[in-house]
Amino acid sequence: MSWSETIATMLQELRSGGARAQSYWAQQLAFAPVVVHALSLALRDHPPSVADREAIAAAVSLALSALGALPEQAGVEPSLLAAMAQRQARALAWGRRRTLQRLLRRLAAGTPPESSAGAVRLLRPYPLLGWSPGSPLQG
Repeated sequence: MSWSETIATMLQELRSGGARAQSYWAQQLAFAPVVVHALSLALRDHPPSVADREAIAAAVSLALSALGALPEQAGVEPSLLAAMAQRQARALAWGRRRTLQRLLRRLAAGTPPESSAGAVRLLRPYPLLGWSPGSPLQG
């Protein structure tokens, strides 16, 4: 699947308004190595409709919040905490907060929050999309 097809799938799922889709794509935007950049390129080439803009902005806001939050529920499997901590560390090293804030400004979704730590709890980490060394690039 090419990145343009991935972004088209993302928009279709976000249009549904489902919480699971929003959580999934927020995690992809926050933690996956390539998805946020593929979305930025897609938006540059094809401005979204007003409805798509709102759906994307909601997912981007949730992604920003996810960068500062770890699950706190009692009984959470420790391996999930380790996976989320590793994802957060990589995303912060990539400067993902700045990238997501720029994306929100481009979507004209208002001023991004200064600090969104603790604003959201994503209790189920999803597998991440992204380029792996040795795999062919598509899209």
